[in-house]
Amino acid sequence: MAIKYGFLEDTDVPSALKGLTLDGEAIDMMKTSFFLSRQTLIASSKPGMAIWREKLFAWMMRNAASAMEFFRLPVNRVAKDAFGSFLSAETFDYHHGKHHNAYVTQANDQIKGTDLEGKSLLEVIAAAKAAGNKKLFNASAQIWNHTFYWLGLSPEKTAPSAALLAKIDADLGGLDAFKAAIKAESAGHFASGWGWLVLEDGKLKVTSYHDADTPVAYEGVKPLFTLDVWEHAYYVDYRNLRPNYLDALLDHVNWAFVEANLDGEGASRADQQG
Repeated sequence: MAIKYGFLEDTDVPSALKGLTLDGEAIDMMKTSFFLSRQTLIASSKPGMAIWREKLFAWMMRNAASAMEFFRLPVNRVAKDAFGSFLSAETFDYHHGKHHNAYVTQANDQIKGTDLEGKSLLEVIAAAKAAGNKKLFNASAQIWNHTFYWLGLSPEKTAPSAALLAKIDADLGGLDAFKAAIKAESAGHFASGWGWLVLEDGKLKVTSYHDADTPVAYEGVKPLFTLDVWEHAYYVDYRNLRPNYLDALLDHVNWAFVEANLDGEGASRADQQG
């Protein structure tokens, strides 16, 4: 019953639950009370049941969202206070619950009643870019960027595998050199945007994109890991000390997620069906 990258696959759900339908009141309740309910379920569960209960609740969230046929705010794989002192619960509330959620609302408002309704997030990003629709591009790309950002963080400190470390050594000169490079790129990025580790032409590359721009909008650029350098990502906890925020996050990289993305399918891991 392992949770893959924090999200659930339909095959993880008991077959008896497949036909469950939820009315609007139930959907609204689950959207607004997820974290309290999740913590309550886990706290009240026996050890052997905790993971199953968490998986059930997250599946219900997915089921409810898919019934609405619009993009949704992804259920995060950890509680809002799980990141401890390096990302406070207050920051998470604002960043995930307000900023990330606002992009979901904006994108849904724009695609409602258009031929993009029901398309995947990646399809909407591509269509918005092709049409020069900057407003829709910004909203949809920011849903994807933020989802990918959360997946790349780990509450606990982890380490890259030997295989990933060898790749970092070969392409970027070692783990310390990578951290220094992405910190410099991200700290020096003017105004809002994202620092990125990407795979391009088979090589690891450190880069950054402005505002809502994203590697999934470019042919041949495969996302591996990102750092959000919009001020809302760090100002509650770090004020204007962006480098300190970057140091903290670089000590909490979800290296298993980064390594998985070497398969070139990282874009799909933050995608969702409209």
